[in-house]
Amino acid sequence: MSYIKNNVRPKKVPRYCLGSTNAIAFWSGAWATIPENEPARWKDGESRKTFEHVYSLLVDQGALTEPAAIFVPLCGDGKFLQHAHSKGNTVTGCDLVPLAIDRLKRQFQSSFTEHKNAQGSHEYESERVRLVCGDILKLQVREKANLIYDKDAFGAIPVAMRPAYLDKIVEMCQPGTHVFLEVKFKQTDQEHGPPFHFLRADIEKYYGERGFVLVSYNPSVYPLSNSSMNQQGFLFRYP
Repeated sequence: MSYIKNNVRPKKVPRYCLGSTNAIAFWSGAWATIPENEPARWKDGESRKTFEHVYSLLVDQGALTEPAAIFVPLCGDGKFLQHAHSKGNTVTGCDLVPLAIDRLKRQFQSSFTEHKNAQGSHEYESERVRLVCGDILKLQVREKANLIYDKDAFGAIPVAMRPAYLDKIVEMCQPGTHVFLEVKFKQTDQEHGPPFHFLRADIEKYYGERGFVLVSYNPSVYPLSNSSMNQQGFLFRYP
């Protein structure tokens, strides 16, 4: 997955999936340059407090009942799944990169069973935890989510693959599911990514066409060290 132009559909859609060799090589190479005790460069400004705030707000408003089913697509080794699990929830994460999943597993004080599913993905399971190392577009949905936290996942998806990605997100939803989405607004280099550049209207169109209702919008959920970008936050409800 080399850097490509944003929102430009190729004349012929390439026949590859998110789990294709080029995507795996791109992201595995990126992860391999990052020591385990250092944050990935795409985690600039990342704060678990944002997820905790949204989670607590939904619980307090009665929109999310604990224990819940939480899903994080392209989860990397973020702290969000472990935090949600510590609240008694069932959590599912999916990522292409084995190194990211290995680092994520170590956050849980658990032993995992491992198996390879029919789609070729490696799955690691423990009590109320399912971690899948493979192509999210081929993820087998075993449990609908009550809350989905998309932290820059959609913002890493090339335009040609976004419909299939949204199909999977919809498949993970049930009536009343909330999706908290973070994507970048870029003042420069808007044509290339990842991360890709999005206007508020872009995101509302993508998700609105799938039946999602916008609950709230924040143009800057936390500051980034790169002042040419803002971290936008969207809270959607399905349907």
